[in-house]
Amino acid sequence: MASNETKRMACLRIFHILKKHTRPSQGGKTTGAIMLTQQEISALLEKEYNIILERKAISNYLGDLESSGIGVVKTTKGAYYDSCGKDLTEAELCLIIDLVLASRCVDAKSTKEIINKLCNLTSDHFKKEARNIHTLETFDKSDNKTLFDNIAILNEAMSQNLRVELVRNDYGIDKALHPIERVEVSPHRLVMSNGHYYLIASSEDEEIKPYRVDKITELKILVTPRKRPQGEVDDYVYSHPYMLSGEMIEITLAIDKDLIGEVIDAFGKNFRINGLRDSRIIIRTVACREDVLHWAIRFGHKAMVLSPQEMRDQLRTFANNMQRNYEDDTPPKQGKIRPTK
Repeated sequence: MASNETKRMACLRIFHILKKHTRPSQGGKTTGAIMLTQQEISALLEKEYNIILERKAISNYLGDLESSGIGVVKTTKGAYYDSCGKDLTEAELCLIIDLVLASRCVDAKSTKEIINKLCNLTSDHFKKEARNIHTLETFDKSDNKTLFDNIAILNEAMSQNLRVELVRNDYGIDKALHPIERVEVSPHRLVMSNGHYYLIASSEDEEIKPYRVDKITELKILVTPRKRPQGEVDDYVYSHPYMLSGEMIEITLAIDKDLIGEVIDAFGKNFRINGLRDSRIIIRTVACREDVLHWAIRFGHKAMVLSPQEMRDQLRTFANNMQRNYEDDTPPKQGKIRPTK
């Protein structure tokens, strides 16, 4: 043993070794656990912590760890760590990693750091397998490095019921963010939608609006108490699948039967089915005008807006303009443009 200090730490180090180098059976199998023998534990203790222990001492420590109920399992073939559902499973970690990768609001550097932290929560065996789970280069990530600072500030403001001041930005043709407006808002909720993180907030007139968190800069908490929103935040989130601003209106749609899942994905289950027409389902719901327009254009080959008439006229104009763009098989000649990076 290197010192009395390391001797007192031996039991804890054995626990760390088992958590790092072993794992229970995966997927409900009765076999397949990766274990360490006492000889292997002894070798790792010396290699990683400069601690030398006899097998009998290791066996006693393993018995103490097992009886303590912290997840160490001792068998005749070896020992391993099993959290018994208290830690994230490897399947759950895979899901979280994929969600982080799919979150376009998280910049590439932060994505790598988060994934590394998640991998460190489990064994080295998972880290090796995780290399096959993700490829960061296949995802388009945000350039804004202030996302997590913004989240922390917004959570603090909401917990203290205070308004915030922020600058809303958008991309220019140089692919960089540029300021659009400076506003004071009452923050109410942070939600994820379509791979982006949004702040749901109400402006001075109490109208609820979405703000892309990764497009927010110069965020600061004000001393002014936040105001209650005009309407329910949950209703707003469900009726704005694309997080667009606009008037809330009642919509009647005729959709193909196989499109019902897309309706639920976009608008939730808060809609009424009003029978069939020409083998199509007739549904009614209340949603944001701009969101419904966006959805109707996307699924125009399988869905038709029946009312309001104003939206039908708007969609007809859009469809006619789009048709004119593609009537000629030869695209128009392009003028000289300066290439962008």
